[in-house]
Amino acid sequence: MIGLRLATTSLLVAATTASAATGAIAVTVRDAATGLLLPGAELRLSGPDQPAKRSNDRGFFRFETVPAGTHRLAVSHSGYVPIRFGPADVPIEVREGAQTTIERLLQPVASIEGRLLTADGGPIPGASITAVTNDDSKTTSGNDGSFRLMGLPSGSQSLSVQLPENFRRAAARTTTGETRGLPASLFYPEDSKSAEPLTLAMGQRLSGLEIRVASVPLVAFSGTVIDGATGQPPAHGQLEFNGSTLSLATDGRFHFDLLAPGEYYLLAYRSAADRALPASAKLTIGPTGLVGYKIILSADTGVGRVEGRFRAAPQQGAAVSLITRGRNGRVEGALQTDGSFFFDSVPVGEWTPTAWGGGAERRSCSARVSQAGRRIGRIQVAAGVNQPLEVECAYHVKITGTVVDAAGRPLPEAVLFLTGGTSILSYGGKVDGTFETSAPPGDYTISAWPKSYRYRMNAMQGCGNARKMSFRADVADMRLVVCP
Repeated sequence: MIGLRLATTSLLVAATTASAATGAIAVTVRDAATGLLLPGAELRLSGPDQPAKRSNDRGFFRFETVPAGTHRLAVSHSGYVPIRFGPADVPIEVREGAQTTIERLLQPVASIEGRLLTADGGPIPGASITAVTNDDSKTTSGNDGSFRLMGLPSGSQSLSVQLPENFRRAAARTTTGETRGLPASLFYPEDSKSAEPLTLAMGQRLSGLEIRVASVPLVAFSGTVIDGATGQPPAHGQLEFNGSTLSLATDGRFHFDLLAPGEYYLLAYRSAADRALPASAKLTIGPTGLVGYKIILSADTGVGRVEGRFRAAPQQGAAVSLITRGRNGRVEGALQTDGSFFFDSVPVGEWTPTAWGGGAERRSCSARVSQAGRRIGRIQVAAGVNQPLEVECAYHVKITGTVVDAAGRPLPEAVLFLTGGTSILSYGGKVDGTFETSAPPGDYTISAWPKSYRYRMNAMQGCGNARKMSFRADVADMRLVVCP
């Protein structure tokens, strides 16, 4: 009987401890435009194996026995712009034995309907049209050039348009030695000289939009890829250029036509399987094209080992990486509990070391990397063991608050600027006037502007309501008066 009583007591103590380490989250979901309660909204807490819940007929749900700490909440409802895990989702702090009460506002979705046309009014069918603000919203233009984009948030919009190659080839015309036709892609309204800014209100259905694509000069780009190790074309070389991947001919030659003059980025590889050390180039292709361009793949195909240490032991969940240009151009370091790390079998060449913060929120950090006592932005990895790195991680601070107008009312979707030295960081506020951002520790001037102020120059024009702040730790519940 004594042994049984002791075991029962131990179980009770364990249960009490587990209960004390939890709290609750009470959520109310509303329509951001009308303020009405939203029943049937889907709610999902961050973390593994978290089932979806739904708000009741009063738009309410209460999560019970939530572990104390920081959590995030995704909210969705048919006909509304979802709040996904990410920048738009404000972290929720849960304390032991307490209830955290929050409200989430969902925007009614907006839409855009229109037609994609040539300059003379002919339809452009089969084009891919995507909303930059919501890459889930994409469509293909019909035979009459018509399109419809759904599920859009309010605010400024930009559309990415990709024209089909077969249509472009059929439309291209050559006269007196010059070829003119349609560009492969464009952004609207940025690439249209006559277009007005494209701005949507919450729930707005914008119809009758016409996007007219003007003809431009079209030129060719051609050349050869050579393997620097052999002096010969790679047997199975690949080239990435202008959004497409090309398998090279056995003589290493390549040819692209129907290109609009401008800047392009190119990557060349030895093969699809060997993508280490790509040759990369930023090209300016002029009005006459570019012919006979030669690309040399690096002759050094060795690998090296890179070791290092964080100056102060990082938080749990931190990470360190090396990044180079090109697809799969990232290697993750093996990080030890004492803050040391290493990279094995790193292809020789130029790499950029980066670091991420750890802890419950996996914060970003500004990584200051040194090698042989000298600050560096990039490292040159050589074959064998390289000089060790030292990483000092300055964790970003969180800044939250509300932007208000002169009368003290919350101002929706304000634009915030943090200026410090030569750095200008810009952020967007939310529809309820609140904002959340992060920045490296330092001294800043923080100012807020109406959402129509979109350009960085406005942050440098002066504002009597701007505040000079020294951000060394998290700042909560700031109150910023908008600049006039």
